Amino acid sequence: MLAANAAFFLWRVLSVPAASPTVAPMINTTFAPSASARQVKLLRELAPGAVRARTEAPIVKNPSLCVMVGAFASQVDAQEFMTRLAALDVVSFDHPLDLSAGEGYWVYLQPFANRDQARRRLAELQARGIDSYIIPKGELENGISLGVFTRRDLAEARLVELKRLGLSVDLYNIERSYREHWVMLGESEEHKLDESVWLALLRENISLRRRQNLCSDVASAKNFH
Repeated sequence: MLAANAAFFLWRVLSVPAASPTVAPMINTTFAPSASARQVKLLRELAPGAVRARTEAPIVKNPSLCVMVGAFASQVDAQEFMTRLAALDVVSFDHPLDLSAGEGYWVYLQPFANRDQARRRLAELQARGIDSYIIPKGELENGISLGVFTRRDLAEARLVELKRLGLSVDLYNIERSYREHWVMLGESEEHKLDESVWLALLRENISLRRRQNLCSDVASAKNFH
C-alpha cells in the first residue's frame, strides 16, 4: 500500500506541466499628444496681433433710435412744437422728409434755342387759346409746358388732342415728390417726458404721430452727439 501511494504521488507531480513564467504587460511609454494638446502654445510664442485677437472680444454697438413727431402742416408749426419742447428742456431738431408721390406725365414742346424764341411760340399758342407756359429751368428749360398729369391715360389723351391741332408734342415722365415736416428728438431726450406729457402735447393736434428713426440721420446733419 505504501509503495502504491508513493507511486501515485510521483505520477501526479510529474504529470503537472511547468507553470509558464508570468510576463508583465507591455506599457507604451511613448507620449502622443492629442490634437487639442498640439494646439496649446505659450502666449509669448504668439504674435502680438494674435494675442489681441484671442483675448479681446469684438464689441458690437446697436444703432441708437430717436423719437420723431409729425407730420406738421408747415415748417412754422414744426418750429412752434420745437419751442414747446425746449421749454421742457428737451433738445429737438427740424427733420423734413422728401417722399415720393409717384410718377407724373408732362406734355411739352421741345426746348427752343433761347428764351426769346420760347416767348414768341408761347404767344402764338396762347393766342389760339391753348393753356401753356415756358419751362424756366431744368432739363427742359425754354421748352413749353402743355400740361402735367398724374395719370398716363389723361396725358396720352392730351397728347393726341394737341397733335390733331398740328403741334409736335412729346411726353416726359417725371418723378413727383412732396415734403413732410417732422421734429426729431435728440438721443434719449424722450425719457425726459412721461406719457402724460406726451398725451398733452399730442392732444392739441390729433394728426401727429410718434415713431422712431436712426439718431444718426440727425447727428450727421446737425453734428448732434
